[in-house]
Amino acid sequence: DRTFELSLQISADSFRELNKKAARLAIWLSGEGELIFDESDGVIWDAKCISGASFSPERRGKSAVISVIMKSTATGKAGFDTLSGIALSDAPSLFADIPLDFSQYFTFEAPANTVFIPNMGDWWVRPMIKLECEEAIGDIDIVFGEKELHISSAPENAQIDCENFTVTGGNQNLLGYMKGSFFELPPGGGYMSVSVQNPCTVQILYTPKTIYDFDFEAVKWGDDDA
Repeated sequence: DRTFELSLQISADSFRELNKKAARLAIWLSGEGELIFDESDGVIWDAKCISGASFSPERRGKSAVISVIMKSTATGKAGFDTLSGIALSDAPSLFADIPLDFSQYFTFEAPANTVFIPNMGDWWVRPMIKLECEEAIGDIDIVFGEKELHISSAPENAQIDCENFTVTGGNQNLLGYMKGSFFELPPGGGYMSVSVQNPCTVQILYTPKTIYDFDFEAVKWGDDDA
């Protein structure tokens, strides 16, 4: 888990108004939600406050610093998804190396011998695989690395959800028609092959996950790395 210690600055016209603002802020921080830092390129943390709010008035009660400690899981998620791309307001880093047209990387026609599926984050993710055909797809064989997955007699559409371990299609559960293993995309991505009885369109969907400051060897801990 990651822990963030935050100092929040507030100001008011009087000490009475300052106390009201501090009380409202403490109530707001008692919940759980998304924590976003401007310098972390759109990474979103699911965080909650794990400490009381320390209230330190300054300037004769017209400003204050409130200190809180937030806790989040080890991975954050990026503020975009694989098919819609990045919103204009996300302000990605100049050197983020993000492709302009995401769809070309995550939509292809099957059968396909080898297709590279990039992982835009730096943590493993379990994708959703959608297949759509004008007629029944039939048998589906997917190979990703050492993992193989087979589905028999699929209808016009099929969804393989590696995150929730489900296979559906034509408003029915196809898990009983499946053999093999679900898989996950490693950081950087990997090669996938898809074999089907009838040609179809394949879409890969996932939410990228990011570890922020995970390279501890590169972290500067202070004087003499104490």
